[in-house]
Amino acid sequence: MKQARFHVFSGTGNSLHLARTLAARLTKGESEVELHEVEHRARPQGRTRSPYGAIRESGDLDLFLFPVYAMSAPRIMLRYLRALGPVAPLPDGSKPRAVVLSTNGRISARFRDGHEGQALAQAERSLTRRGWEVVHRDTFDYPQSITTLITPQDEERRRAIMALVEPRIEVTATALENGRFFKRPCRLPILLFSWPFGWLYRIFGRRVWAMLFAADGNCDGCGLCARRCPAGAIRMIGKRPAWSYACEGCERCINLCPKRAIQASFVRPSSCSESSSQRPPVPSSLCSPVCSPLSRRPRSRQFGRFS
Repeated sequence: MKQARFHVFSGTGNSLHLARTLAARLTKGESEVELHEVEHRARPQGRTRSPYGAIRESGDLDLFLFPVYAMSAPRIMLRYLRALGPVAPLPDGSKPRAVVLSTNGRISARFRDGHEGQALAQAERSLTRRGWEVVHRDTFDYPQSITTLITPQDEERRRAIMALVEPRIEVTATALENGRFFKRPCRLPILLFSWPFGWLYRIFGRRVWAMLFAADGNCDGCGLCARRCPAGAIRMIGKRPAWSYACEGCERCINLCPKRAIQASFVRPSSCSESSSQRPPVPSSLCSPVCSPLSRRPRSRQFGRFS
């Protein structure tokens, strides 16, 4: 492999950890590596303004990595892929090669309780339509990191889950280096079963979720959540963050908040009619018992994050 370009969407850090681990391994093999963050400002506006306008040669790989939401690829990733436009063939007339990798949240160390559903097939279909040849697709089970409804695992369970996934990452890196590609099966019954979950989440679920996010009295108005939101869904009104319907539900804001002030509250929807600039911060005592304040419990472990 001559050059590997990683295009990564990551909310809580699992997909970024996978990308960085693979990149470090490929770099040791003397391959050139680039890493591009997928976010609302990075959607290609034209071939000359994006990494997709780069000249590719035989042996190059473009790797697309993302988490799975509701057995589907994230909306922001699908929009990013659709915005690529037709890709130019290689000098020898063959199609550029692409790799599609996803990360799932896993709770149990004994059995697999997460599934990629239609996520890999969605990404491959979008890339194929634009002239790519998807040569490798696979998914990796990481410790569950969506913490608003599920309490994070203890350290022992996280270590057990990572002990299962790390050898698979090493095997994948070796396979990519040596050109021994693998395509995880995407069976029709699973695709049909998972389709309504992904559709409902993209249309309704993420928007409802966005209206539950609120900052409590611990918020100091630093604006880090707004600056780092990959969907550009957070804006600061005064010194308080406000979420819009563009939210992806990735929970990067929760995991990045230095004050652990962001939580899911059922108070916010009832007060949406109020002026956001006049709305007081949501007190911790009014937050949903299901989504207890993150300041009172540990955050999910971060295996990687954008600087």
